[in-house]
Amino acid sequence: MNEAKVREIKASEEKARSILEEAKKEYSKIIHEAGEEGIALFNSEKSKIKKSHKDTVEKFRSDGEAEAKKILSTLDGELSKISESFKKNKSKAVDYLINEIKVRYGNS
Repeated sequence: MNEAKVREIKASEEKARSILEEAKKEYSKIIHEAGEEGIALFNSEKSKIKKSHKDTVEKFRSDGEAEAKKILSTLDGELSKISESFKKNKSKAVDYLINEIKVRYGNS
């Protein structure tokens, strides 16, 4: 083989090594970027899910508090009615006892 052919083959091998090295660097870069994009996408979706969860909890908390206020208001009204009824019945009971005492022991 002549000297020129050997140099041409060596130059081609060197060029092939250089191309291969660049391809490895590009491959590593692509893999790294894909990993970063995957992490960014994961974190973005995680944030969206957390916000959605927070919004859902807040909505149900708000709805629950509103419902609880309605129930407490109703219970307060019922308690007032019971209290009024108790006062009326207490007065009636006292009047009844006084009348019974008068009937049994006379109107002195």
